[in-house]
Amino acid sequence: MNGQASENVLTEKEIGVQIEEAGRKAGVGFLDIDFLLILFFAIFIDIIDLLLALFVFLDLFTISWAISAAIDVVIFAIIGGWIYWRTGKIAKSKRKKIESLKKTIAKRGAQLEKQLAKGIKSPFRRMLARAGLGFLGEIAWLVGIIPFWTITVLLTLKEK
Repeated sequence: MNGQASENVLTEKEIGVQIEEAGRKAGVGFLDIDFLLILFFAIFIDIIDLLLALFVFLDLFTISWAISAAIDVVIFAIIGGWIYWRTGKIAKSKRKKIESLKKTIAKRGAQLEKQLAKGIKSPFRRMLARAGLGFLGEIAWLVGIIPFWTITVLLTLKEK
């Protein structure tokens, strides 16, 4: 009977794999429509930023840096909101899996809490880190010509 009970108990590694799989299923896919819309939007905005930076460099339009910074504040909110929403879906999926495993395996509740603490980062912290770095890169003089918004959106693909 003891052998049977131990066969039904998941190891910490198996629990981690199931939680990561739940996150992966809820993750961002390259062909997701919302990802494609945000990606093309980010590319479009980065092109506008590049043109505005070119205008500043050529002294054709001296207020273009201020316009670019204002645009980037709005884009930070849009792309940051999207990242928060998508990473929130991943975290929610992981939480649901953890709750399901907790109900199924009462003995492993303490280990699942440990896994929860290690495996799920706050979507808000992730959004601030990712979109915040993109925003800082976009408003930095000369560095802003690098397509930071596009890079920020593409990095969300890595989220699991």
